[in-house]
Amino acid sequence: MRRFRCRFFTFALLSLLLPGLFGCAGRGSVRDRSFFAMDTVVTVRASLSDPAEASRVFGICEDAVRDAEAALSAHADSPVSRFNNGTADALALDGLLGDCVGTSLAVMDATGDAFDCTLGPLSKLWNVTGGGPKPPDDAVRETLAHTGRTCFAFSPDRVTRLDPDAALDFGGIGKGAAADLLAERLAGDPAVRWAVCSLGGNIALIGEKPDGEAFRVGVRDPMDPAGQIGVLVLGGGFVSVSGSYERYFEEDGVRYHHIFDGRTGYPAESGLVSAAVIAENGTLADALSTALFVMGRDGALALYEAGTFAFEALLVDQNGTVTLTPGLAGRFEPRGDVRVDQIQP
Repeated sequence: MRRFRCRFFTFALLSLLLPGLFGCAGRGSVRDRSFFAMDTVVTVRASLSDPAEASRVFGICEDAVRDAEAALSAHADSPVSRFNNGTADALALDGLLGDCVGTSLAVMDATGDAFDCTLGPLSKLWNVTGGGPKPPDDAVRETLAHTGRTCFAFSPDRVTRLDPDAALDFGGIGKGAAADLLAERLAGDPAVRWAVCSLGGNIALIGEKPDGEAFRVGVRDPMDPAGQIGVLVLGGGFVSVSGSYERYFEEDGVRYHHIFDGRTGYPAESGLVSAAVIAENGTLADALSTALFVMGRDGALALYEAGTFAFEALLVDQNGTVTLTPGLAGRFEPRGDVRVDQIQP
């Protein structure tokens, strides 16, 4: 029997805890807006110095996310989709697209392609979020031949395709890039005291709460996505979570999720069910959360210790154990009997 599941939570893999969050900020100044973009529900909560500015501020947010979608989507009429379908000979790398490619290549280099923006043909083959998905066993090996960096020529200002069947896919980094763009456009806006922006498992924490109060971000329980395993207490930055429980289908009792291991052509099986990354850059956080999920606990901790990138991580394995990197000491409040392994510096 086959079962398909694709859930969209208002705060997707993470949720903002509402009770007592705003303190002296004044409830009259806090406004919310939700809209659908990038195949998910985008939710923005902002504390404004003047509530009359809400429409303008939320318009900035929506424009930022839609601009990111227009630049990066492999499905809409975008430079990426035109490049993938062969109507454009090269992909110019400027602005947001250039940042995404640069970050993608850096993370690919550092993780042995655990994150890989060249898996477009594989994503299309599996079609996890489409109608009637099923394991494409016979075609996986052939499809893998059209993935990997050798299918493209990357230069500082453009990408050209060496294999006509190759395709780029920024699904594992695009929402983080959108979060960066959104935060950039809100930064310095005199009407915005602080804002929390959620884009399908990616959260931007913008500005400062009154009296230095921290943001409290609830982390979904991978075993029960309606619940939480605990709360992250953060001062700002970006949070990105990759997990096997948001988009998947099941056949004959086997779950096939949407995060692929480019070495095998199949959904990653690393022993992790969720990987959260906290960083000062949303694009990097998004790519790293995918990479860590594919690498597994030991690989993730090795990357952390290497110091190539500045980030913290919260990893959940298939037994429900939470592993925290040293920088999250005292910044995670577990719920119930959640077992926590705090890595020491």
